[in-house]
Amino acid sequence: MEEPTPRPINVTTMASRNAPSAVRLVWPLVAGGALAVIGILLAILALTGVIGGGSSSSPVKLYAGAPATGANVGFWRVVDTRGVDMKATGGPDGTNAVTVRLGRGRTSFTAAQWTFTRPQNWFGHRWLFVTFRGHASGRTYSFFVDFRPRHANSEGFSIVDTSDAWRAVALDLSAPDFGRGPFDLRHVVSVRVATDSKAQAGAFNVGRLTLSPS
Repeated sequence: MEEPTPRPINVTTMASRNAPSAVRLVWPLVAGGALAVIGILLAILALTGVIGGGSSSSPVKLYAGAPATGANVGFWRVVDTRGVDMKATGGPDGTNAVTVRLGRGRTSFTAAQWTFTRPQNWFGHRWLFVTFRGHASGRTYSFFVDFRPRHANSEGFSIVDTSDAWRAVALDLSAPDFGRGPFDLRHVVSVRVATDSKAQAGAFNVGRLTLSPS
């Protein structure tokens, strides 16, 4: 029996015929990769906005020296007037801030405190950003979030003075450096900056507080 003569195959024609199928297979992969890249970029931009407070994803600006949603009029105050001097100053971007100078004769560990007229609800916000400026002295300050009056229940964080420029110090409210819980972020009565010793001298600036969106 005579074998059939092989027919030549046009590779170009087959490729063109299969091209739509290949495109249909590859397109979802390309689209998925593009969406992933966009998602990463958006996350980076959101984080930058949180730190800088200058985008639509910026943190809730609760405390900038003026009333805002969920906040009250008030700002940083001196607890111990003997050995602490406080003066109003300008913060970054024209926001309010204070200059605190620690001298001799202090009777309190607390250098500056911000007491809210009504308890604040910070539940659901992981990060608290403190606008802070030191003098690159290497000194360590303690930042406390108080959940009861008279500092009966607080969580604390260490802030090391490593720079003489304004910076936003990020504090993870879910993982404090020290303090004994439970911590009720639905009932924040005050915040304060303190030192480990009443004899510790130094100076720093502190301003607004902002919370991350979540």
